[in-house]
Amino acid sequence: MKILTASRVSDRLGPVVYSKYDTPNANGITDFDSQQDAYNKFVNDLTVAISDLQKYKILQQRRMWKIKVW
Repeated sequence: MKILTASRVSDRLGPVVYSKYDTPNANGITDFDSQQDAYNKFVNDLTVAISDLQKYKILQQRRMWKIKVW
């Protein structure tokens, strides 16, 4: 949801606060990510999420196999 929302905001308004949300600069202001940087981070975050879900799926399959075998 976070990536979907941020991508829609970026498509409509341009630069968006995404990766620097929790890290204000020296002036206390949060910097914006350019659209290119934001989309690169979206892809990276989605890749990590897919990897995590695939690992979870494998663990679930192993648990089901153990239940069926025993």
